[in-house]
Amino acid sequence: MSHEHIELRDSDCSPVFPVNTWALKGDAQVYGFIDGSGDPVALSGTERLATIHQGTNIPNAGTTPATAATTNIGVDNAQFAQTSNGVGALMILDAVGGNQIRTSIQPVFIAVEDLNINGAETRGSSNKLFTHFSHTWVDREDWIPYLGIGCEVEFGNTGNDDDNNGSSCDHGISCALSKWAILVKGGVSFD
Repeated sequence: MSHEHIELRDSDCSPVFPVNTWALKGDAQVYGFIDGSGDPVALSGTERLATIHQGTNIPNAGTTPATAATTNIGVDNAQFAQTSNGVGALMILDAVGGNQIRTSIQPVFIAVEDLNINGAETRGSSNKLFTHFSHTWVDREDWIPYLGIGCEVEFGNTGNDDDNNGSSCDHGISCALSKWAILVKGGVSFD
């Protein structure tokens, strides 16, 4: 597999990566509810340290998992969420326990500098050995059985080419897998 080349390009209608548009939500609640009325309010809770496996609300030291999950205790720049009804501030609560929920003030947006474009430019090369042995019993009259066994092994190259043999070119990350297999094949043919 040859080296991929990823490039962000401007179009006539929109910028390469619009600012203040994308953020990581993680396991943050996206809605809270106004105390008393129960009206839903959209929240701006972001979790810049969330991963594909886990957000930042659970676990959080000193909180029970249920409370942490529903009150957004691990969001970025956490502050208690409030809204105004023209007379005063109203608390925004979670949907489960009636606890005041937090939101991000200010939310942390993803910037183009946060994207690892070079890390996404992968390539791969591997070497494979394969063998197969088969035997057919030809001394039969009406049916001819056969049996085969084989194996293969593939050696993949993985890692980052930091050296590049003295070249200043970036060749990306090599990500070919190593694997092996054993196969058995059998059957009968009729004459």
